[in-house]
Amino acid sequence: MEKKGKFDYILLETTGLADPGNLAPLFWMDDGLGSTIYLDGIVTLVDAKNILRSLDDPAGKVEGHEETEGDHDHHGPVMTTAHVQISHADVVVINKSDLVSEDELQTVKSRIESINGLAKIHVTKQSVIPELEGFLLDLHAYDRVEELDRAATGHSHLDKVR
Repeated sequence: MEKKGKFDYILLETTGLADPGNLAPLFWMDDGLGSTIYLDGIVTLVDAKNILRSLDDPAGKVEGHEETEGDHDHHGPVMTTAHVQISHADVVVINKSDLVSEDELQTVKSRIESINGLAKIHVTKQSVIPELEGFLLDLHAYDRVEELDRAATGHSHLDKVR
């Protein structure tokens, strides 16, 4: 804090608590903040052993995303906090891969890809990360956000079909 705004990185860890979609815009709303702080990317850490349970747990549902009659698409229950965090990620780190079989790990990867096919997925054991730069830091995921062609990005499985 003595550096007064000259941080190398600020890492916000919100596991299980926050919707990153509500936090990310904070970095673009204030010109004063935007001049010294920028959003490098959103990283979501998932536990290979428990993520499928979290995705299917109706107790973790996100308010405002309740299932309505006739809205059953057989992709599990309502959208959970885990869905939201994975859907907003630029990088998903699947940890504790040593606690699941190869088939279970493939199921986890497939489920994550079905929620967010654009995120980079890294698999780790016991939280060992080969290097931080380019893996969790220095992602530059939003450096060219103004240039995105939103019409060409398609849709996610979380979008409501009209």
